[in-house]
Amino acid sequence: MTASILIISSSNTTLNKWRSALSNNYVVEFADRMESIDNRYQLVIIETSFIDRERPPYQFIKNYSGRVLLIGHNWPDSRQIELMTAGAAGYCEEDVGTKIIGIAVSRILKGDLWMKRHLVSKVVAELVKIAHSSTPPPPHSTSVDLDCLTPREHEVIERVQKGLSNKLIASELDISERTVKAHMTSIFHKLNIPDRFHLAVLLNDRKQESN
Repeated sequence: MTASILIISSSNTTLNKWRSALSNNYVVEFADRMESIDNRYQLVIIETSFIDRERPPYQFIKNYSGRVLLIGHNWPDSRQIELMTAGAAGYCEEDVGTKIIGIAVSRILKGDLWMKRHLVSKVVAELVKIAHSSTPPPPHSTSVDLDCLTPREHEVIERVQKGLSNKLIASELDISERTVKAHMTSIFHKLNIPDRFHLAVLLNDRKQESN
């Protein structure tokens, strides 16, 4: 089934570029107000100017059940970290090329997150703080036994903890990217976690516990 995407923007230039990048592979609709959003869409792409108007900030992202990708202009790392910890699936600069747009959207729809590599550890640290302050405690505790993983899977998760992408992990381990994905699927199943971000949080938690 073809994914449905809604783009919220007041800029014709932005709309035209994203239409060009996505319309061949997805059902893409456009709007200029947040009220147009509903649960029909697998992904909502929003200019950050619409989010900036919200009080309290990021309230929509925190409440929306679907995936959200933000388009911004030179947002500082601190703002991007706030977005991701609020629940956004990714952030792109407004001048990003159409090829990168296609890659970002494809990965987000597969369940990945899209952010600058150097922000991964910072976002994970913030999510750990949130998890520790929540009630009840997070479901994936640090007591998870990693002994069930194979030596190769341990090599993979060590690199996930460093924030490496599947492509970089494949390069370092001299294996194909498809093999890395297979290892990740096996790891998620064995540890009963849904995605690589929960894995990163779990690994970060265990590291802090052992220090």
